[in-house]
Amino acid sequence: MPPVSAISRANNSEKYGQQRYYNHAHSGGAYAAQDYEPRGWTGSQAAGAEQPKLSKHPKIEVIMDRLYWVSGAKPPTSISDAYFFTIDQELVYDPFNNDFGPLNLALTHKFVRELIRLLSDPKFKDFRIIHYCSTQYDKQANAAFLMGAFMVIVLKVPASAVWELFEPYHSQFRAFRDASYSPECSYPCTIEHCLQGLEYAIKLGWYQFKEFDNKEYEYYERVENGDLNWIIPGKFIAFMGPLDRTHNMDRRGNSPEDYIQVFKHFNVTRVIRLNEAKYDKGKFVRNGIQHSDLFFIDGSTPPQKIVDDFLKVAESEQGAMAIHCKAGLGRTGTLIGLYAMKHFKFPAAAFIGWIRIARPGSILGPQ
Repeated sequence: MPPVSAISRANNSEKYGQQRYYNHAHSGGAYAAQDYEPRGWTGSQAAGAEQPKLSKHPKIEVIMDRLYWVSGAKPPTSISDAYFFTIDQELVYDPFNNDFGPLNLALTHKFVRELIRLLSDPKFKDFRIIHYCSTQYDKQANAAFLMGAFMVIVLKVPASAVWELFEPYHSQFRAFRDASYSPECSYPCTIEHCLQGLEYAIKLGWYQFKEFDNKEYEYYERVENGDLNWIIPGKFIAFMGPLDRTHNMDRRGNSPEDYIQVFKHFNVTRVIRLNEAKYDKGKFVRNGIQHSDLFFIDGSTPPQKIVDDFLKVAESEQGAMAIHCKAGLGRTGTLIGLYAMKHFKFPAAAFIGWIRIARPGSILGPQ
């Protein structure tokens, strides 16, 4: 299991006392601090002096007099008693094509956990904590999403109110796009959609901060460990289509045999295949896992008969179901979304936001 990467932070009060840069390498949790010669003011702010401001960078006040978010071309340096941190180079989206976010559930969880730790650290109790990000469109959008996620998960602020708080940056934010090869994306998945999806998933119990297993998520998202994610916990797993070993020469993947024990562990009682056959379904059936074929064309929306057949199967299955197409993203995410809309009244745009957090790259093009 890869080590948990930590968040880099910078305490930068250049005009007020010392400037420090903190970087938490994964070395037993210890922090190394490098002290630099301060420039400008070197003591406490003089009584009656003008309060330093975040010049040019509108600051978003998340917790009054305590936690802020700001985006700028350079880190702001004119705030007294301020502790800056950035995750721009630490929590990074791994794109399929031209997509750039949102960051997945494991990275989101890590950010929230680290921010809670930072806010509760006695070393920083007298500092205003400022999450800084660059103006690069992908870094900015993902950083805003993360702070918004903290507000939804920890502060219990409604997603709509979070989005309203970020109003000074609305004109700068770029909507997330799909993972297709197309240079153009006709459907914008906004930060607000993602926060609404996260909020709805929390309401349904699909994501519980105290119960979420980060290590399990990171383990199973890896191709060699199954490339699978829970979308509706206890009901639907999305995963990459298996290949018989004879078909497994041209791309990375797993055979049906590789999934048997994993699926039994997760109480998966049925596999649903949406693409053309690349493996013998009998390998699942002989191991007590039922199998259904509901093929429709890659990148398309499902015909009504496929929708009806899928819902009939899904509604009658008592155990969990593992669904795949070729990559387990487009067709797979679309059908799971239809089930969520019907049975949980999950709004469509919010569901796309949620599934792209739970399984990045899901739902493509016209879907």
